[in-house]
Amino acid sequence: MEPKNVLVIGGGIAGMTAAWELAEAGVNVHLVEKSGFLGGHAIQYTCKAAAECLQCGACSVEKMLKNVVESGHIFPHLSTEVETIQKKGGYTVTIKKKHSVH
Repeated sequence: MEPKNVLVIGGGIAGMTAAWELAEAGVNVHLVEKSGFLGGHAIQYTCKAAAECLQCGACSVEKMLKNVVESGHIFPHLSTEVETIQKKGGYTVTIKKKHSVH
């Protein structure tokens, strides 16, 4: 049986968690994020504890980022946006990578 393919839009903590859970179930996940990095706004938060804590959850974003990067079933598409979605039996999605200006 061929593995299923799923598209997750948004590479913040919620999108990364959804992608990782699906990947753990053997699903191939295309993770589309409009910015150039995963983690959303939460990746900017830092914990003030000297050691890992379970109080604020700031460290959970970095842990999930590591899980996503190490997964062989998650394919991040950074600086990318969904252009079209068409339903023909299943779904066909067109994504477009943004061009960077230097």
